[in-house]
Amino acid sequence: MSAAICCILLSASHEEMRDMFGGICVSDFILFFGEQLRYYITEESEAGEQLVVSDVIRKGEAGEDISEGRFNILNDIMIGKTLHDYDTVNDLLLAYFKQDHMVEQIFTVR
Repeated sequence: MSAAICCILLSASHEEMRDMFGGICVSDFILFFGEQLRYYITEESEAGEQLVVSDVIRKGEAGEDISEGRFNILNDIMIGKTLHDYDTVNDLLLAYFKQDHMVEQIFTVR
């Protein structure tokens, strides 16, 4: 029996989940502050496709993620803008552009 995930954002899509170990299946998504993802998990068998679970994942408050990557910086910029904390937004924009510049200098696409 295999599991699949059907996720709906703006348009319907269907994606097979990766089997990580012993029937534990995973799929990953990037969500920013204020975004939500409605998902449906189905199991496929000889009898057809059966809905197992349906739920919504919401990206909530700041500090949920420990990572210092560019996606986290963008997320924190969105939170700062929502809270009208423009000093923090400016600091984060500067950090984002510095990191973006360093990545451009270090890694080249051929």
